[in-house]
Amino acid sequence: MAALWWCYFQRTEAIGIEVVENAADVGGVGWWATWTLMLMVLALIGIAVGDELAIAHPGDEATLGFTIFTFGGPALFLLAQVFFLRSVLGYVPRSRLLGLVALAILALATAPLTLIVGIAASSAVLVAVAIAGTVR
Repeated sequence: MAALWWCYFQRTEAIGIEVVENAADVGGVGWWATWTLMLMVLALIGIAVGDELAIAHPGDEATLGFTIFTFGGPALFLLAQVFFLRSVLGYVPRSRLLGLVALAILALATAPLTLIVGIAASSAVLVAVAIAGTVR
C-alpha cells in the first residue's frame, strides 16, 4: 500500500493540482479526476482482498481469483493513472506502461507459485514504478 501512496502522491497529485489551477475547462479536468480516483479506489479494494488472502494463507497455491485481485488491482490503479495523465498531460509516463506489462507477465509467471510470491511480485512492480516516478 505504501507503494501505491508513493505512486500517487509523489507526482500524479501535484500534476493534477497544477492542471486544475491552470485549466480553462476545470469541469472537464474534474470529471477525469473523479472517474480515475473512483477506479483507484476499486483497485485498492482488489489489492486489499489479494493481500488478505496472502496473509491468511501465504503458502497456498495461487488461484485465478487471487491472481486477478493481486495483479488486476495494481493494473487498474496504473491504468487509472494512465487515463488521467494522458488526458491532462497529453502523454503517459513510460513507467506506468512498463508497470502494466510487468504485471501481466508476472501474473502468468507466478500463477503456479504460492500466494506470498504473487504479492511480492506485484508489490515489486509498484515499488519500481514509484521509484521511476521519483527519479524522473
